[in-house]
Amino acid sequence: MSTPSPARVATCVKCICRLLLLPMTVFLVACGGGNGGSSNAAVTYTIGGTVSGLSGTGLVLEDNSGNNLPVSTNGPFTFTTGIVNGSAYSVSVSSQPSVPTQTCVVTNGNGTLAGANVSNVQITCTTNSYTIGGIITGLSGSLVLQDNGGNNLPVSANGGFTFTTAIASGSAYEVMVLTQPSMQSCVVTNGSGTVASTNITGVQVACAYVGGIVVDSNATTSSTVHEAVFGTNWDANWSLDPSLPGPLRIVGTTHLRFPGGYWIDYYHWQTNTYSSCVSLVSPGLFVRTTFDTFMQSVVQPIGADAVIGVNYGSNPTCTGGADPNEAAAWVNYANNQMHYGVKYWTIGNEEYFYDPSGPPTSPSEGEIDLHNPPGATTYSTLVATQYYPLMKAQDPTIQIGVGVSVPYQNLSPGLSQWDSIVLNNAKFDFVEIHPYVVGAGQPALTDAALLTQGVSFFPTAIAELNSELAAAGKAGIPIDVGEWGISGTRGKQNVSIVGGLWAAMVVGELIKANVSQAQFWNGDDPTCFTAPSDTANYGWQNWTTYGLLAPWGGVSGTSTSCSSLANMAPDGTLMSTGIAIELTSQAFQPNDQVIVPSVNSNLPTIKAYASKRSNGYGILLVNTDENNPVTTTLGIAKDARTFTATTLLYGKAQYDQSQTGVWVGPVSASLGTVNNPFSVTLPPWSMTIVRLTP
Repeated sequence: MSTPSPARVATCVKCICRLLLLPMTVFLVACGGGNGGSSNAAVTYTIGGTVSGLSGTGLVLEDNSGNNLPVSTNGPFTFTTGIVNGSAYSVSVSSQPSVPTQTCVVTNGNGTLAGANVSNVQITCTTNSYTIGGIITGLSGSLVLQDNGGNNLPVSANGGFTFTTAIASGSAYEVMVLTQPSMQSCVVTNGSGTVASTNITGVQVACAYVGGIVVDSNATTSSTVHEAVFGTNWDANWSLDPSLPGPLRIVGTTHLRFPGGYWIDYYHWQTNTYSSCVSLVSPGLFVRTTFDTFMQSVVQPIGADAVIGVNYGSNPTCTGGADPNEAAAWVNYANNQMHYGVKYWTIGNEEYFYDPSGPPTSPSEGEIDLHNPPGATTYSTLVATQYYPLMKAQDPTIQIGVGVSVPYQNLSPGLSQWDSIVLNNAKFDFVEIHPYVVGAGQPALTDAALLTQGVSFFPTAIAELNSELAAAGKAGIPIDVGEWGISGTRGKQNVSIVGGLWAAMVVGELIKANVSQAQFWNGDDPTCFTAPSDTANYGWQNWTTYGLLAPWGGVSGTSTSCSSLANMAPDGTLMSTGIAIELTSQAFQPNDQVIVPSVNSNLPTIKAYASKRSNGYGILLVNTDENNPVTTTLGIAKDARTFTATTLLYGKAQYDQSQTGVWVGPVSASLGTVNNPFSVTLPPWSMTIVRLTP
C-alpha cells in the first residue's frame, strides 16, 4: 500500500472538519481508494420503552403520528422502524385499551435522537372508573341503597341518584336496598352488571306502600275540602215538619238548594205560586213552603247556607219566559231587606233538556223554556245581558251560576252544542251540573255495578266538564253539582246499605275532584214510593224514597201512604245515604288538604279517601265486599306524631236490623293512642271514618 500524498491528507482533514460541523446528520466520507470514488449511508436508531399497568386489550402506540405498534403485554416495547440519528421522535397513544377500559399516559415520549437507541419511554396505564346511578320513583320517606356490599347511599327524594364511589371498568356492580323506607318496599331493577366504558345510569328503584292503606302526609293534592259539598235539595212543594232541622243537623247539611228541581222554572217567589202550566206536569201541585219559611225554619236553625235557583223558564201565565227583574228583586229582598246573606244563585234548571216541540206534560218532561226561541243562544244572551247584571246590581258579592249538560252532552246534538254556546257567551261565576248515575225511568244498576261504575261515573263527568271549561278559556271556574243521586226507577238502593256505600264514595270522589258545591237529591223527600220488584239487589224494604231522611208521611196525589208499607222508618230517620253524608261531613272538614291514600293491590274491595288538617287527619274507608270483613293496616307516612284514633262505622250489620223495623245509626269507637301503622277491621259492606288527632 502506497503512502497518501500531503494533498490527499489535507483533503481528508477538511472532510472530517466539515463532518464535525454538521449538527444533525452523520456522514461517512471515504477519504480515499477506489479510483477516488465516495459512498453516503444514513445511520438509524430505535425508539422504545416500557409499558406498565396494562390489563385491557387494543392498546396501540404511535411514533411521529405513524409507525403504529400494537401492544398486548406489560414490559419493554420497541417501534419496528428506526429513526435517523438527529431526528425528532414523538411517542403517543393511538388507541386506548378496552375490556377493561383504560387510559394510558406517555412520559419521556418526545426528544431528538443523539447517536443511540431510545429506551426510556414510559407508558403507564390505569383502569378507568365510572359512577353507578339511576332513578328512584314512588319514594315516601328515606331509604339506604348499597353497591357491592358497601358504598352506602342515603336517599330521601325521588329522582336521580349516584353512588359516591366509582367502579373500575370491567368490575361488577350490584345495587340493593339496604334499608327500606317506613311502610314501603322498594325494588331494584337493572341493578347488576359489569362496568364497561360509560357511567351506569339505568338502575331503577321503584317504591310502593306495603301492608295495607297508607296516607302520605306530604302527598297533598291541589284540592281542598269545600264546606258546601255536604249539601242537599229542598222542594217548595214539600210540607215542612217542625222537627226537620234536627235530623238535617245530624246529617251535617251545610247548603240547601231551593225551590228544587224543575219547579225552579215555575216558581214565583213574590206570590209563592207556580206558573199556570205546572198543572200539565203535576195537577194540583202548589207551594207548601215559602221562601221565608224555608230560610227561617230550615236554613238558619241549622246554620246552613242557601243556594237559590231563579225562574228562567216561564212567566205566571206561561205565555213566555220568566222576567229577569223578578230574579233581581229576589236578590234585593233576600240580601238587602231580609239580610239572609244568600251567596249562591243559579239561573233556571236543566233548560238543555227542554223539548221545544211542545209544553211538558209529565214529570219526566218537567223542564220548561217558553222563550222565543228557546235554546242555548237565547239563554246565554239573557244571562249575559239581563240576569247577571241586574242581579249583581242588587248585591255584587253574590255568585251566579249557569247550567251545563255534562254528563249528558253526548245524548243529542242539541245537548252537545248547549255547553259550548253557554260557556263561551254567558256571564257566570260557576257552573252547575246534575249527574245522575241512572236516568229517570231507567232500570236500576246491579249493586255491584253501582259500587263500581256508579262511582267512577262522577270523576269522569267532572273531568269532561273541566275539559269543556278549558276549551272555552274558563279553566278553574268553580263547579256546583247541584243535583246528584241514583234516580232511575226509585229502586231499593235509595234506602239500602248499598246506596249508602255508594253515596259515601261519591262524596269522596267529589272532594278529590275539588268540587266546590254539591247538593244531594233529595233532603227530606216527604213522599214514599212502593219499590219495584227487585230480587237481584239487596234490601229489606218494599218502599223507597229519594230523601236523605225517611219520609214524613207523603204528599197527596204523588205517593203511597207510608204507613201501609213494611218496615217503615220513623219520621226523620237517616237513611243509608243520609248516614253517608253524616260520616263524610265528620271525616272531612272545610279547608282540609285532600290526600289520595295508597291502597295495597291485595285489597281490591277497599276504597280510601283522606284529608289533612293542622290538628290531624280524616279518613274514609269503604269495604265493598258484601260477605267478608277486611283486616289491614292504616298508617300515616312522614308524620312522626303520636295519634289518638276514633272511628264511626255504619255497615250491613247495622242496616240489616231494619228488616225487623229497628233502625240504628252509626257505631262510634275509640281506639285510644295508636301506633303507626295500626290495625283496622272493616266489616262487610261498611263505611268507616277514622279521625286521627295528635
